[in-house]
Amino acid sequence: MNVPRWEQYMRKKRPAGVLAAVLIAVSATGLIAAPALAAPVTAAAPTIQWGACPPDIAAEPGAAALQCGTISVPLDYKRPSGPHINVAVSKLTATDKAKRRGVMLLNPGGPGGPGLDLPLVFGSLMPASVLQSYDLIGFDPRGLGHSNPLTCGLSAQQQQNLIPYPSPDGFAAQVASQRQVVQQCFDHSGAQLPYITTANTARDMDQIRMGLGEPKISYLGYSYGTYLGAVYSSLFATHTDRIILDSSVGSQMIWRNEFRAWGPSTEIRFPDFTKWAAAQNATYGLGATSDAVRATYFRLAAKLDAHPQPSMTGNLFRGTTRGALYNDANFSALAQLWQSVDKADVVKAAKIASVFDAAPDDSSAVVLLGVLCGDTTWPKSLPQYQADSKHDARLFPVSGAMAGNVWPCAFWPKAPTEPLVPITSNGPSNILVLQNLRDPATIYSGGVQMRASLGNRARLVTVNQGGHGVYLLTPNTCAANIATAFLVDGTFPNTDKYCAAGNAQLQSKATGADRTQLIQQIESRQRPF
Repeated sequence: MNVPRWEQYMRKKRPAGVLAAVLIAVSATGLIAAPALAAPVTAAAPTIQWGACPPDIAAEPGAAALQCGTISVPLDYKRPSGPHINVAVSKLTATDKAKRRGVMLLNPGGPGGPGLDLPLVFGSLMPASVLQSYDLIGFDPRGLGHSNPLTCGLSAQQQQNLIPYPSPDGFAAQVASQRQVVQQCFDHSGAQLPYITTANTARDMDQIRMGLGEPKISYLGYSYGTYLGAVYSSLFATHTDRIILDSSVGSQMIWRNEFRAWGPSTEIRFPDFTKWAAAQNATYGLGATSDAVRATYFRLAAKLDAHPQPSMTGNLFRGTTRGALYNDANFSALAQLWQSVDKADVVKAAKIASVFDAAPDDSSAVVLLGVLCGDTTWPKSLPQYQADSKHDARLFPVSGAMAGNVWPCAFWPKAPTEPLVPITSNGPSNILVLQNLRDPATIYSGGVQMRASLGNRARLVTVNQGGHGVYLLTPNTCAANIATAFLVDGTFPNTDKYCAAGNAQLQSKATGADRTQLIQQIESRQRPF
């Protein structure tokens, strides 16, 4: 039997080698940034205007315990007396005043993930000891949700195609589509888009800190939220208390190289599902071996390319599969999706896919593009994107040509308003980086890179499991205990730690189906990461 090219590559370079190769490649492209503007010059400390929560938040379970408010922040921190925007903030008060340590800001990822209701979501997942120690603070980052939401006027199909699986109409059609997205964004929100950046969101976080009257903040951020937390910790090192960066992006991979790493990261993760499905072949009929299940994936994708179903195309099938790899709990639903596609059960396939592929709010798409395209400059060469796509499709066919394909950022008309914030080792040792070995969204080497940039400020906890998200999202006793002890008792590891594979029953209010639903809520906000 001929060994596929991807497998030849993976056999020559075992997973650790692949990770190291990606790390070396992206490190070589890292930027040395000039010092960034830290804090705005303001005449008075900002205040939070507390009031009722917006109706959509107030309707959520447990919302009676949540306080909501807004804080006014400069649109452009270089002009603190210029136009201001409102950022929506929420607070779930610590359950034990005597044990309360301070506040913990939360971010689910994205970019473009709303966070106003996160205290409710995480309040149901966190151990009681953490809830006793912190007021949980949620916020919608600038430009989305209830924080001065912007729009690009995108259709549902345009939003679905933002992650650029190759257009069935060819590369020229893809280019035209991405140009159109950029045109619409600047037609609708061009005056504010240049200020929707990670650095400005980090500055908003410090305004929230001041509005709360706190000298320091703790922070729990996932996925893109790790970069946001690292930028905050670099701009405002003396205002940080206990920081967890969970499933970290690479500090020198901002932003295109982060997407290029999806190719190897998906290949490393995909066997977790194919092995599981092979063991369940009697139930789902997807293949009796891991190789057979993998072959089924390519067969179904090709089938849908040639004959799309009413609610399922080849690219939607690929994207849904990639997204479902974020958590082992999704494997059963993913197998049912494949089974439905194979049997042409379009109703069931559409129902399952809707769990993973609900179109985001338009303002989330604006913030996604504002951050990715506004933090740093992307390549302008269209031949480069074509060549990179062919390269990625050859070596990493599960994600295929998507990882290297052309994004709207290639046509962004505005240069970044400032250099990237340098992520450095200057500051207190109070940052915990949690990273799964087989993360399909933020490759393990990104966590290694973030740990290296932060130096002695950080410790890396490597977890031998697959999926995107460690603390609260995947049940690993070792990692959960390290994170909880750090947040509650301040126990900071002397060295980096390794956690073997293993399950745990995390102590939280949510269990069973409720817990799964909460985790899916978080996952839906972590796209594209």
